[in-house]
Amino acid sequence: MDTPIPFAELVYPYPGGVPPAAATELHEGIFWMNLPLPFAMGQINVWLLADGDGWTLIDTAPAVPECKTAWETLLKAHLRGRPITRIIVTHHHPDHVGLARWLADRFACEVWMSGETADKVAFLLGDGKAPFEAAMSGFYRRHGVDDPRLHVEFESGGKYCRVVSGVPDRVRVMDDGETFAIGARSWRVILCNGHARGHAALYCEGSGILISGDQILPKITCNISLMSLEAESNPLAEYYASLDRLRQLPEATLVLPSHGRVFQGLHPRIRQIEHDHAERLAEVEAFCSEPRHAAAISRLLFPQQLNDLNRVLAFGETLAHVHYLERAGRVKAAISNGQLMYSRP
Repeated sequence: MDTPIPFAELVYPYPGGVPPAAATELHEGIFWMNLPLPFAMGQINVWLLADGDGWTLIDTAPAVPECKTAWETLLKAHLRGRPITRIIVTHHHPDHVGLARWLADRFACEVWMSGETADKVAFLLGDGKAPFEAAMSGFYRRHGVDDPRLHVEFESGGKYCRVVSGVPDRVRVMDDGETFAIGARSWRVILCNGHARGHAALYCEGSGILISGDQILPKITCNISLMSLEAESNPLAEYYASLDRLRQLPEATLVLPSHGRVFQGLHPRIRQIEHDHAERLAEVEAFCSEPRHAAAISRLLFPQQLNDLNRVLAFGETLAHVHYLERAGRVKAAISNGQLMYSRP
């Protein structure tokens, strides 16, 4: 296995970060803002870009009281009397899309997102999901989950509506590779998969800036999960393919991530992430020295006490790695007593 890439190879041009509910100008017309999150990540970065007589906002934070309070401060202190005229959402997770409807209604503006993101938001906030829930439950039971209610609630959006303000009325779909202007800069859409289908990263070649969403983070690897509704997909392979696309950007690219500090060192960070997943794959493969279902493998990978959300994410990540190994022929699946058991060939 390759030697790990040290985190010291990353460069943080703004070592102090940005205080909560404040705005720091990184480049002319690009402001870094930070909002609190009431769960493990602790904070989310959102980006306010000068756009003619108004602003384009990228991501919003979830629809929780702490974030609404922070937004009231930001709107009064940092918009300089100019409205938000466009909101861009990188992907469907609540900390990114949660307040999009709330803010879009306030400013009567469009919300831009990929088609897959728009479909996912509509599904999670919509009705009529009961027909899916029995199939979801069966999927998780086949993978060793004795009580799948928590997984079904998560995947069907049972709690999603509590932290997402609604489906935006005016959605503009972004396509992979399209370019558009925000102020004087041109930005290109790079749609990525793995963490979330249709995740949109934005790249400005003229300024050498990548707004990476969750796809590339400086200190942690984003969650890669396999869920029942996408059971035939291979999210880790899709994530690797997306990393290969981002690797085509220049080494000196300034990365604006959704969590953590702004950094340079895109290429070494990609190598770090790939190394982390290679280690995780090796762990999973070793656990398959005897037949085990995914739930048992997940408990071995994550022996620590986890809250409900992190238990669901840990299982999804385990299953994504198992599925990758199965597709690569490094483990095989066999049904035993109605459950899928994985072992080395």
